[in-house]
Amino acid sequence: MEPGSEREVLTLALGIAIAVVSVVKRHVFRGLPRARRLGIAGASMLVAWTATVLEHLVFFEVLDTVEHLAYFGAALALTSWIVSVPRGFAEPRGPG
Repeated sequence: MEPGSEREVLTLALGIAIAVVSVVKRHVFRGLPRARRLGIAGASMLVAWTATVLEHLVFFEVLDTVEHLAYFGAALALTSWIVSVPRGFAEPRGPG
């Protein structure tokens, strides 16, 4: 592996762990407004991180393109989620 690849593998491992927790705790995740858009953003990031790790092994040009398209998709989905969330969602709530 190339220098710095360990960090990419660690990022992928943490991303997989977050995906597993999100599936296990899907009832909490589904309680978020527009959760599907947030899920698409997370899945796109996972695809990008997977492509980043695999591009060092095979099909560099193809997987590099997949990686960058997945990052773009994640940015679009996350922006869409942020814009669509109701305004009062992030405002602090009163005591209790």
